[in-house]
Amino acid sequence: VKVSGKSMPPKVSQQNTIVLFPNPAVNNLQITIENNQLPNPVIMYVTDMAGKKLIQKSISLLSRSGEALKIQLNTTALASGLYILSIQSESGISTQKFIISR
Repeated sequence: VKVSGKSMPPKVSQQNTIVLFPNPAVNNLQITIENNQLPNPVIMYVTDMAGKKLIQKSISLLSRSGEALKIQLNTTALASGLYILSIQSESGISTQKFIISR
């Protein structure tokens, strides 16, 4: 977002709650977005702690507004460690940390 030539940080969404299970994960991570108020589409991405994007997906939300949305993420390509899941929409960014443990 640019205002008067200056970059503004993206707004962090407080409406949606992201629940990750299991955490730590091994091969799959279930992502539940509770109180789903996100507009379509959203971009989901996983970054390592250095900020490098490792996974990025565009998702069209099929659940009705207010219903929980569940997404399965295959994590077999990720090494053991700490990661950040971000879900970005035009209304802001929701983030959550998770661990891969093998």
